[in-house]
Amino acid sequence: MHFKKFNTLKSDVIFIDGISGTGKSLISPVISGMTGVEKQKLEEVFPDICILHKYGKITDDACSFLINKYTDLYQYNSLIGREVNLRWGDDSGIKNNPDVWKYFTRLFAKEGSQVINKINNENLALNILSNDIILADDLLFKTLKNRMKMIEMVRHPLYMVAHWTSFFSRFDQTRIFNLSTEYKGSKLPWFISDNQDKFLLLNNTEKAIYSIHFLYEELFTKLDNHKYRDQILLLSFEECCMDTKRILKTLEDFLGRKHSNRLSSILKKQKLPRKQINQGKGLKKYGFKKSTFKTEECQYNALMSSYENDVSIDTITKLLHCIDRYNKNFPSILSNFG
Repeated sequence: MHFKKFNTLKSDVIFIDGISGTGKSLISPVISGMTGVEKQKLEEVFPDICILHKYGKITDDACSFLINKYTDLYQYNSLIGREVNLRWGDDSGIKNNPDVWKYFTRLFAKEGSQVINKINNENLALNILSNDIILADDLLFKTLKNRMKMIEMVRHPLYMVAHWTSFFSRFDQTRIFNLSTEYKGSKLPWFISDNQDKFLLLNNTEKAIYSIHFLYEELFTKLDNHKYRDQILLLSFEECCMDTKRILKTLEDFLGRKHSNRLSSILKKQKLPRKQINQGKGLKKYGFKKSTFKTEECQYNALMSSYENDVSIDTITKLLHCIDRYNKNFPSILSNFG
């Protein structure tokens, strides 16, 4: 059998992707506020499908069918008010998205072919938050073709360590639904396919640094040879915070859409632009602490010192290597420290 989704939608599909902890929730409300873009939706089915396909667990035709099915289904459901996330604190909830009233009124909207026509005629874009999908995105681009637009977020590695350390402290909990593998009875992240014995001996901070280093190496290698590079916009967390005006124009040019008249209130809520990078809001469960340091350099040095005391020399070497490569690709005020 060959599986295929017929009569797919024609509208744009926007993926806001990045390694976990890169700050996708910083820029996603800005993109949700652009003309004809739906509020962001966190759907882990897409990276799961693509990663399983990468490792040969799903056939090409089945993977393409699932991508087409769920992009169309989620967009249709969004337009008729199905599965509206009413959780007040979620990044993908209506509180953290522009135009809340629009999503309430859709609960009473009619469904049918007129909704499909509206999506296609107005090019209403689906807006998906994802983790790591760029590392397994070949069939995603091939399936969605010119509908596909990816915004890939990156962030200075030093400022991601607390996020990942917190994640590994909770990794074995039942409510952690991330794709994982089993090795000698232990749970491992999906991307750990080598040196498993060594990884299991690391403490949580060392696991965090190892993971960040590995995923960035994979990311940079992938970008160097990406077949669909012109459909990918790379944004760093640092430039979004410190050079917001230029980033807004870049987003307009890349997506071919205008910002709404609510842009000022969206930027104010996201605390953009900033005088210091870490002055925004974040999730405490992921180790976020609002900066109390007078200068950016003071915080940088404090973070580096705290990790130097908690990890092996080999791990610090990996972190420094990752920082060096990141700074060459995404220079910022942080490049001057260390």
